[in-house]
Order: sequence, then C-alpha cells, then structure tokens
Amino acid sequence: AKEAPVTVGIRAKLESLGKLVGMANNTQRIIVIEKRLGELDGIEFKVKDFTSARDGFDIAGLQQKIEALERDVEYMLNRINNLEQKGGSPSPSGPSLGDECVENLETSVNNLQGMIIDMVENCQEAIGALRHEIKEINPKLILTIRAVGS
Repeated sequence: AKEAPVTVGIRAKLESLGKLVGMANNTQRIIVIEKRLGELDGIEFKVKDFTSARDGFDIAGLQQKIEALERDVEYMLNRINNLEQKGGSPSPSGPSLGDECVENLETSVNNLQGMIIDMVENCQEAIGALRHEIKEINPKLILTIRAVGS
C-alpha cells in the first residue's frame, strides 16, 4: 500500500533523528533533536484539526435534510398524481414532466447521501492514519531521546 505524504515525511524525520546518535558532539545532537522535535509538534495539531473537523461534521443535520427532501418528493408525487387526475391522463408518448422532476430529485438526494458518506469515510481514514503514525513515532522518539541522553 502507498504511504500517505504525512507518513513519508514523518518517516524521513525519524530517520534523520536516528542518524543523530552517531554524532560526536552532544550539544550538536541536542540542538538538532530540539529542532526536529519542534517539527514533529505540528502533527498533534493536525490530528486535533482532523478530529474537530470530523466532530463538527453534522451528519445528523444532513440526514434530517435528506429526510426532509424525501418528504418533499413524496408530497410532490401526491400533488402530481392529483393534478394528473384532475387534468386527465398523461400523454402515452413518454413520462410526465412531474415524473421526470421527481426522478431528478431522487437522484440528487441519492448523490448527496453518497457524497456525505464518502466524506465521512475519508475523514475517518485520515484521522486513523495520523493516530497510527503518532503511535509509531512515540516509542521511536523516546528511544532516540534516551540514546542522546546517555
């Protein structure tokens, strides 16, 4: 599987931290490690941003809108049927204009629902990948700091 750009960047930073262990000057090691740690600090904020974006994503509200659209479709179908009954039967040459509008609306509702589901899944995948990377980084970072300290 192809690694996410975040994963590749983190892996490169960890490899450069590992190379520090071979440096002769402890002061130089500490300066470089502090610089690298500052770069890694941003990852936690990225995870929090993704989490807040996911938490702020109003799935229930969107589901209510979809349900309201479905009720509107049902109402429109009933109105169309009533109008067709009052005005006579629809032309046999093709579907009535009302049927076409209802089909378009139903298609739009289904597309919207699919897009919402895809967005939620994408956010959850990104958050999961970032959490996984942080779990992998923490032990390596601790080992690197211990190696420099001794």
